[in-house]
Amino acid sequence: MKASFQNSKNDSASLAKQCHFRVFPPPPPPPPEVLP
Repeated sequence: MKASFQNSKNDSASLAKQCHFRVFPPPPPPPPEVLP
């Protein structure tokens, strides 16, 4: 139901996001030293 709703809402956007994450994964979190 959830996936169906997302697909029905923005199929192209969802595919673009998946492709974007696959090609360019999010950067790794900063080292603990940088965090406050």
